[in-house]
Amino acid sequence: MDKITALKELKEWEFKISAYNLLLSTAMFDESTIAPKGGLEYRSERFAYLNGILYELTTDKKIEEVITYLSSLDDLALEDKRKVTLYLKDINKTKAIPKDEYVAFSKAQMLAGDAWERAKKKDDYSIFKPHLLKMIDYQKRFALYRNPDKDPYDT
Repeated sequence: MDKITALKELKEWEFKISAYNLLLSTAMFDESTIAPKGGLEYRSERFAYLNGILYELTTDKKIEEVITYLSSLDDLALEDKRKVTLYLKDINKTKAIPKDEYVAFSKAQMLAGDAWERAKKKDDYSIFKPHLLKMIDYQKRFALYRNPDKDPYDT
């Protein structure tokens, strides 16, 4: 592998990642503003599916090899060196979590957002409480996946 090819592959990967992130952020905005509430389950399943694709793109072995190679170069531009460092950190953080849990979390997160809005409108915490507890549980498990020897609250 050479530097020019690796940088080209990185740029193509960045484009794909940014496209999915744009799509997901637009979907979240739509969900919180104008989307009909009756379609929440339908949208949350599709949202989770797209997050699964994003997970696969993020944890792809080939791009990890490209990024690892680039991180070993001494003559990499400072901006590229920083991006590569952050990408490796993100890849390791993501791949520590099993894909099925990552996808389930993304669906639960969307459902929690909806519950938060309903609870806020009705001034009724009990609507949001089970979702909040589920989010905390996910975060604790994710912390243990990433640092099994540490207390989740220290991670």
